[in-house]
Amino acid sequence: MATILTMPPEVMMNVLERLDPFCLESVAKTLNSHLYYPAIQLLTPRKAWIENARAMCKLFSPRGSRGVLPSYPGYLPVLADHHLVRDEIPRRDYQGLGLDQDSGPYVRSSPPDFQSWIALDGTFGWLLPLEKEIADEMEPHTGREGTRPVASKPQIEGLVAKAEELGLKLPAGFETFLASDRFHHRIPSYSAWYFKLSKLVKCPSSVDNGDRGYIVRFYWDQQACAFAYLYLSRAGHHCILTSMLDLYEEMELDEEEIEDGHEGEGDVDKLDVVMVALTFEEYLAMVYYEELLEFLAKPFKGLCNYVGHTYMSPTK
Repeated sequence: MATILTMPPEVMMNVLERLDPFCLESVAKTLNSHLYYPAIQLLTPRKAWIENARAMCKLFSPRGSRGVLPSYPGYLPVLADHHLVRDEIPRRDYQGLGLDQDSGPYVRSSPPDFQSWIALDGTFGWLLPLEKEIADEMEPHTGREGTRPVASKPQIEGLVAKAEELGLKLPAGFETFLASDRFHHRIPSYSAWYFKLSKLVKCPSSVDNGDRGYIVRFYWDQQACAFAYLYLSRAGHHCILTSMLDLYEEMELDEEEIEDGHEGEGDVDKLDVVMVALTFEEYLAMVYYEELLEFLAKPFKGLCNYVGHTYMSPTK
């Protein structure tokens, strides 16, 4: 302690910047002025994310599997697996992705650590156009970038208005992503998933323990065998849930006949629904980078950063 307290401020800040948000929170709790103020300075922009993560992990108990490593040991549990994520990076890909050839295995950690290296601010600056070969492969399924948005303007405006009326807080970037005719085309799918906006409906109480939240289905595979939902809590938090069930079908909802905010109810087993991401943009980023790995995309800075911050060597 004496050593860190005698460090020059810029060196101390550099040390603190390397800590995850939860460790920063612990440092701030020491209430030592030399540590408290720089820790709070770094922690403040992450406070909402921490509160959201804790609230959603409490509501939807994560069910991680296999040998995945926790990203924040002692603070957040491992999240449930999404259909597309792998357990580790094949050794043949080490060199191209900037991994140490003499180390490994590089095992996936969960949830992915985006907080330390990427700006998830709703502008999607990280979401780059696909290389030509992958774009050509995706064109027969989802079309070309610039041809269509995920949802029409009236659809988006209706959902936004109803969310506001219900006191629900849509995640940063949600409207932007839905309205863009570029962003969703940049997320390839090796297993034929596509983006399409559904109506905002009340979440089955059996799924969120009667918390009276709402869900929006926005991503599913072409065989209608798996679905991703944005969950919105009354307290202003959100996360991404997936299920092999179409919850709208389970609630016997006909989207042609209902309006946003519909309060249909159904008895769905909570075990059939899992949380796979803490925030909307984290989910999109995870899907983007994991799908690029599936397509054997040419390595670039963002992809290498994702692998370097998500796949860890247990020996280090």
